[in-house]
Amino acid sequence: MYAGDSSAVTPSNKTALQYFTSAAQSFHYIPPFNPNPQGNAIGYAGLGLMHLQGRGVPASPQKAEEFFGRSAELGYAEGQLQLGLMHYTGITQAGIRDLKKALKYFTLASQQGNTLAFFYLAQMHAAGSGVLRSCQTAAELYKNVAERGRWSDQLMEAHRLYKEESGSAYAALLRYLFLADSGYEVAQSNAAYILDQNPEAFFPANESYSRARQLWSRAAGQSYAQARLKLADYHYYGLGGPANLEQAASLYRAASDQQSNAQAMFNLAYMYERGLGLERDLHLAKRYYDQAAEASADAYMPVMLALCRLAVEFVMDYLRGGNYSVADLISLLSFSNFWPSATLPPPEQQRAGQHQAGQAAYDEDGESPDSANQQRQYSMAAGSRSWDSLLLTVLVGMFVYLLIRFLNRAANRREAGAAAPGQNRNNNNN
Repeated sequence: MYAGDSSAVTPSNKTALQYFTSAAQSFHYIPPFNPNPQGNAIGYAGLGLMHLQGRGVPASPQKAEEFFGRSAELGYAEGQLQLGLMHYTGITQAGIRDLKKALKYFTLASQQGNTLAFFYLAQMHAAGSGVLRSCQTAAELYKNVAERGRWSDQLMEAHRLYKEESGSAYAALLRYLFLADSGYEVAQSNAAYILDQNPEAFFPANESYSRARQLWSRAAGQSYAQARLKLADYHYYGLGGPANLEQAASLYRAASDQQSNAQAMFNLAYMYERGLGLERDLHLAKRYYDQAAEASADAYMPVMLALCRLAVEFVMDYLRGGNYSVADLISLLSFSNFWPSATLPPPEQQRAGQHQAGQAAYDEDGESPDSANQQRQYSMAAGSRSWDSLLLTVLVGMFVYLLIRFLNRAANRREAGAAAPGQNRNNNNN
């Protein structure tokens, strides 16, 4: 307050300096950054600013850099930003620009949501200062800055209207549509969602789907995976416009390859399996089904059922003299991606669970009860999945065996029926 332009007190650099010094000398503990820090991060940042601008003390870039460094070490975003600016502009003790350090501290500050840090990162990527020049990255960072204006309050108000007040969905939709026209991706997606869920509530159904399709398209253009998935669905089913299977497949592929979206992988696999908008390819269908199961545990059972259906497709193509062999069928029936080794959590998740349990919760063997229970649950889940896989493999194998026997018998009967008329003619001639 004393260092700023507050009307509550008379500005005084001397008084501000005293308070900043008292704060900096106090003990302040912030565990994620430094286990043994001394002093208050905000106090250090204030002292750094006073020494940088020469307010109440002689200007000293050396002391300013030291104080900002202590504040940054304590994890204070403003201290990280100011230290980054000193290295970016070269106002340091060395008197030279250090773009690598500037990038480091801007990145640290941006991870805490500091808007100016995003802006300077955008500047660096746009100009190629200290990093490889990337207009796309710069545009994304500038977009992040632009969306942090006062209009974000309108987004929160629209969300409140939609969730809390009954009968206010139309008011929420109007706010979302206004923000969507400003290029706000979240507003575009939310407005499209409201229209998609209630197609006849505000407009005729065809108009609602058409508007939603446009909004999904704009949100997908900003690399939002769920918007790409929904837009692909609209192209697939012909909602809000003509159906376009090729475009649907392209959007599913983008969401699959760039965002690893399990639903997009599954849908793309189905299109390969059926030859919808793509050349039919059962090998690629199996590959994308496998990737969907690896990307999401929820996709496990749908993928297993799809692979059972795919096994039948392999058999039918093989019996028709297609391009698939018995080896392809055996490879499909292996289900190698679904055995227990893939169901255990990553080591870092196990360590995180143990850390949260705390040292006091550990038993004599050094394992916490919570961790042991989690391991038993994972083991039970792994065992359940392994039995599911084995059972489905046996069932599919039996089905394929019976199908082949049935088709062979049918072929034998046809051959016998074709030979019988010839034999009858020979008997009549005799």
